[in-house]
Amino acid sequence: MALRPLSQVSCVVCIVLLPVLVQAQQPTGTITGVVRDPSGAIVPGASITIVHEATQSTTRATTSNAGVYSAPGLLPGLYKVCVEATGFKQTVVELEAEVGRVKTADVSLQVGDVTQTVTVVAYGVHVNPTQTSLEGIVTEELIHNLPLNGRNFLDLGQLEPGVQVVPDDIITRSGFARLSVAGQTGVTTRVTVDGLDVSDEHAGSVALNLSADSIKEFQISRSTFDVSTGLTGSGAVNIVTKSGSNELHGSAFLLWRDDAFAARIGQEPTAFDREQAGFDVGGPFIRNRLFWFLNYERNNQDAAVVTNIPLFPQFSRTWPSPSDERMATARLDWNVTGNLRAFFRFTYDGHEEIPGSTFGGVRLAPIAVATNARQTALGLDATVGRFTHSVRLGYTNYDNTADPAGQNVPGVPETVDPAGRLLTVTQAQGPILIGTHPNSSIRRYQDTHEMRYDAGFSVGRHGFRGGVLVNIVRINWFDSAFGNAPQVNLNFSPASVSACRSDILCYPVQNALFGNGLGYFSEVPSLSQPYGGARNNRVHWYVGDSWRAHPRLTLNLGLRWVYEPGPSNPGLQRPKILDDFLPGLSRANRSDTNNFAPQFGIAWAPSASGKWLIRTGAGVFYDVNRLQNALFGERANLLPLGVTWELQGRMLRDPITHRVIFDLQGRNWLPQDGGPALITPGVNWMGRPLGTPGLLDAVFAAHEAFKAAYQVAFANFPAGLSACEVSRNCTTLAPGYETPYSFQFNIGVQRELRPGLVLSVDYVRNRSLHFLMQHNANRNGAADTLDITRALSAMNAVHASIRPTPCPAGPTGVDCAVAAGARLTTYTNAGLGSTATASISGPSNSAFPGINPNFNGLFLLSMNGFSNYNALQVNLRGRLPSVGRLVKEPSVVASYALSRLEGTAEDQAVLNVSDRVDNDNPLGFRGPTSLDRKHILSLASLFTIPGGVRLNSIWRVFSALPQTLSVPQVSGAGAEIFLTDFNGDGNALDVLPGTNRGSYGRKVGCGSAALNRVIDAYNSKQAGNLTPAGQALVNAGLFTESQLKALGAVSPTVHRAPDGQVCLDSFITTDMRIARPFKLRRERITIEPALEWFNLFNVANYDLPDNKLRGALDTSVGSLNGTTASNRPNRAGGTGSFVLGAPRSWQLALRISF
Repeated sequence: MALRPLSQVSCVVCIVLLPVLVQAQQPTGTITGVVRDPSGAIVPGASITIVHEATQSTTRATTSNAGVYSAPGLLPGLYKVCVEATGFKQTVVELEAEVGRVKTADVSLQVGDVTQTVTVVAYGVHVNPTQTSLEGIVTEELIHNLPLNGRNFLDLGQLEPGVQVVPDDIITRSGFARLSVAGQTGVTTRVTVDGLDVSDEHAGSVALNLSADSIKEFQISRSTFDVSTGLTGSGAVNIVTKSGSNELHGSAFLLWRDDAFAARIGQEPTAFDREQAGFDVGGPFIRNRLFWFLNYERNNQDAAVVTNIPLFPQFSRTWPSPSDERMATARLDWNVTGNLRAFFRFTYDGHEEIPGSTFGGVRLAPIAVATNARQTALGLDATVGRFTHSVRLGYTNYDNTADPAGQNVPGVPETVDPAGRLLTVTQAQGPILIGTHPNSSIRRYQDTHEMRYDAGFSVGRHGFRGGVLVNIVRINWFDSAFGNAPQVNLNFSPASVSACRSDILCYPVQNALFGNGLGYFSEVPSLSQPYGGARNNRVHWYVGDSWRAHPRLTLNLGLRWVYEPGPSNPGLQRPKILDDFLPGLSRANRSDTNNFAPQFGIAWAPSASGKWLIRTGAGVFYDVNRLQNALFGERANLLPLGVTWELQGRMLRDPITHRVIFDLQGRNWLPQDGGPALITPGVNWMGRPLGTPGLLDAVFAAHEAFKAAYQVAFANFPAGLSACEVSRNCTTLAPGYETPYSFQFNIGVQRELRPGLVLSVDYVRNRSLHFLMQHNANRNGAADTLDITRALSAMNAVHASIRPTPCPAGPTGVDCAVAAGARLTTYTNAGLGSTATASISGPSNSAFPGINPNFNGLFLLSMNGFSNYNALQVNLRGRLPSVGRLVKEPSVVASYALSRLEGTAEDQAVLNVSDRVDNDNPLGFRGPTSLDRKHILSLASLFTIPGGVRLNSIWRVFSALPQTLSVPQVSGAGAEIFLTDFNGDGNALDVLPGTNRGSYGRKVGCGSAALNRVIDAYNSKQAGNLTPAGQALVNAGLFTESQLKALGAVSPTVHRAPDGQVCLDSFITTDMRIARPFKLRRERITIEPALEWFNLFNVANYDLPDNKLRGALDTSVGSLNGTTASNRPNRAGGTGSFVLGAPRSWQLALRISF
């Protein structure tokens, strides 16, 4: 296999430079330094003794011929470094080792007797002369003393420049959060605990939450990660849990909140009550040898949500939304010998909830979510001469389920069917959802076995490292969409609303959706399930060197290689029908094994004072594809029918005989199509009221027959055809899979402004490449695929159906049909548009069938997406001088990022099948993505005022997010290419011409004036005119332009934005904590009551990442041309945990420490 240029560079770096000791993903710290005499000459052979004050564990080293010593593998905490050499006084340096960092303790010995001691205190923040990566530490002091709404420790990650916390957007993962670094959504941010991965490999982010009281400290890496870091191209979090010590220490806390202490936002009063309580305690079993630590926390929350469905007051009320989470950690540490240390840890997270995200507002379809996650960890750290060895073994088990919760919430209707059968009712093209949630039978299981070995040794001025990491991941996924209940879409037109009012059974049926009751996404057995499994085995090795070429110059060099199968779906037998579209497409895809990743860094202190540092780093960092992408994106579509979900609407077919089971429209099917429908043949139920006698009976009978037919297919699996072969809608990975990666670069300067206070300013660039994008290679619906014969056939069918007198065939009959009342949809329903009508029975009859009429959509998953992040990042951290008697011991952590993230997808880590606009030029549709913010400012401060009162706060100001403007849907189905496909690629609902991804709030500005400029330009140039599909009909002589306009086949007019149309909102919040500790029993016990406010000034925050104003310009409230300050609907609401920017609330806190 030919090496790509990047890999050739990697090999050159490896061979010539022998590949960074900047330990960003190591769960321990390192202390290193150079020992010199008073003249500045190096002192070889000096004896170094490093003592961990909490456990008295001792590490010994000797300076090399270059006077350098290094002690990696140290637990975070306070240490004393004792340096002894003949003819010199003993020097003791007191400093703190931090997770993932190399602390430098250079020593200048003084001449004298070795019995004399010189002590140097080096605690606090300092310029690090060896650091080239961009990272920050969240210490135990910050975790305990800053206000945390819900106590999710990841919230404190926002203290780093350019970092945001976003709620997880998967309904089964309510209560989890994602840490967004460099504008990415946090799906692939790699999180480790004590060196072991805790990622949810199915959906991304973390598989378990940890109690904040179990964490010693954690590190966030933002750019040029350590060479040992696992798969991530965006960011990494490195957590170290607490351990016991020689002294018995611990604490217990209680937090309490109530709805009486929260500001209102205009909705009905909602009940809320939360108690969070827990403890942590640790001590010795055997002093200096064996230590223990225990932690437990419970979060019990009784919240409520409000539904307000104006059409149906019977469904508008307040509903309970309870949540209960329990977290526990137990750890043992054993100093086996002076050179060997071992630990064992067990962590558990159990969570049960009825999340408010599934009901509330105009949605009333609750689900019950349960999560149980466990991690078992074993670690060994050894020092043998100049060599250090570290071994980590881990096992993570994660179970996540969701079920209908109607029976768990008193009064919630699981159906509107008078007979009590489970049913889901929705608003056609609208947000109303009532009944059984369509995604309410979900089972997600994951087992991860991890083994890693890291080693290091020092020679002269070099600190060499190397290691290997193996992850064996097994997941299982079952998701039975619409399997519990059929879904009926109702038409809430003005006429039907006027006639029906609150009688939901009166509204006419527009569509129906049915699930087959199955939901496995693969044929692979795993985790005690017969199907639905996925396997992912990863290997990663690395080598690195930190070379102190000069006392003020450090070079960090590294090379790593990773293997990650990605969505290549090994073992999948792709159907041969794919070769009919592209020869060889059915062949198994290759795995990418050419993943060499070089990196380097330079740290230079330009002055001997050590107060300045100039640093730069660059490297390649490979990323991961979520296993969901592999299963949902390709495998389920290409398997024989019988285990995967199958969702069909209006018309249902038997998966084996292909006979029509049910047709909502009552069409008369020909014998080659299986003959008449089995259920209510010839009866057209569309447009009839939901309560029409026999209608719901037919819907439920069709659903049961559909599921029964698939049970036969399930019993016969793997015999039969795939969904791809039956539906002729196929999704497959394009040839030439490449592992996604990012190229990261940073350059900047650090300055120690005063002892313990450091300012950092860095430029950061992150270019991410090769992430999944979906492209319809068949281009069905594209204007240049017009088939005149098929178009004439559709026209003639319409003309022959005109009554009482049929119209002439062909173009000559168009005026007659128009005069008789034919509309655009009359022709497109007969096949003139882009309807997907290809099937196993025959090719498409659509007039725009695409490149190959034997297929509908042929979706290729290509690794060609990219994004670019550029930022100026500023960080100020450390102690400030006291202000007389008013402010004592103030400290600050401040960060700012001026940034821009532009890409070809809203979220590069997630395969979003709806996120596609320009099918013919997908890379041309790019711009600011979903989490791009121009300004991100965070400020945390801690200080003491007279009376011993502590004031601690976090201030956050984020500028507004962008949004993409699009023309709203007009008719749907095959007619839409004549209305909103402005570039003729076959994809309708295009962006507003003259704009691009994320243009609103960026390129085109925001507000009424800015938006109306582009709307007016569109209305003057495109509205009322033909799209490329319509022009193709004119060019072919089938219609005239005036005829198409008479039929309504023109682009719609977009209504102007109202005066006062709002921009997307910025995000501003202030959280405050006031505490007064009291010391008892000779200061052995501390009682600390506290009062905490969240969103202290009650700033109204709108447009959070998961609830922005809609870009579809349909004039409705909540859209970007229908929302003013008076009717803005999407304020950050709720009173519960993890609600960013919610209305002001406060809670009482009490902590007892000893």
